[in-house]
Order: sequence, then structure tokens, then C-alpha cells
Amino acid sequence: MRIYDNGGKTFDRYTVVFMDNEESKGLYYAVGMSAHPFAPGGFGQHTSAAPGRHLGKRLNFEKLPADCQKMVNSEFDLSLDQFKQELRMNDVKGDPWGVCMSAWFQCAAVLYERDYVPSEWGYSVGAAGNCVDEEDYFTEMFQECTIEQLHAIGEYLNRIVNILEKKGLNY
Repeated sequence: MRIYDNGGKTFDRYTVVFMDNEESKGLYYAVGMSAHPFAPGGFGQHTSAAPGRHLGKRLNFEKLPADCQKMVNSEFDLSLDQFKQELRMNDVKGDPWGVCMSAWFQCAAVLYERDYVPSEWGYSVGAAGNCVDEEDYFTEMFQECTIEQLHAIGEYLNRIVNILEKKGLNY
């Protein structure tokens, strides 16, 4: 999901492009909306869009107005079940420890930039500062998550990592 703000150049100031739903080459399912898409004078409509600068400046989900967040959440809500599917697709059977630790670290790094990271996760920022790996498989997904979703995914990964340690599958 990519979120854009054109700064008010048009009534449908905000565009959210769902990158996992390509409708045709280069065009993706999207939602265009004003700051108050549910208001009588507001605007909120499904459309197709090609992602890019022509839609405006990229935003994080938390920067969208509250009503826009509600509209997006009604369209796309990364559930814990959806995350588990992504985790399984990322060779978790071949290297469960490596995949889970990588996902957990990226989840914590992204969360650290927006909120607190629970102390029981054992996450600490290194000497170079907080490092979000933009090339990691999970990073873009985590950057599009809400704080609540990041906490839920992180708690799930915390449990999985503890189970793997108890089974001696860590390295």
C-alpha cells in the first residue's frame, strides 16, 4: 500500500494505492478521498491509479486524517492471519529461526520509529541507531501497518521465537 497527499491541489487530496492488487499493467486498485470521505460534502471513491510522484508526496498511514484511516482500514486490514500467510511464504520451514528473527527485528525497528517497543521483546537500538532495512522482505508491509497491527505481529513473533528457542531451533 502506498499513500499519497497532493497537498490539496484537488478535492481528492489523498490517494491510497493497494500495491498487491494490480488491475492491469501498472494500474492498481486505489481509493481517492478528501480529508473527510464520509461527510456529506466529502469525497471517497474507488478507482485505479498508477503509483508515483504525480499523486503527491508519500505519507505514512498515521499521517492520514482519522476518517481517511477508517476508509483505508475498511478496504485493507492486515490481520494477524494474513501476516502468518506471508511468513509461511517466506521459507519459514527451511529456516524458521532466521525468518522469524528477521521479521521480528524489522517489526521492532519500524515500531520503534513510531511508538514504544515492549521491553520483553529485548529490542535495543545499536550504536548506529535504529536500523530499518529497506530491502528486507517484510519492511514495506510493516511500514504500512498501524501501531496496533505492529504490536500484534510483534507479540506473535515473540511467542514463536520463544518456542523455537525452547525446541533448540535457534542459532
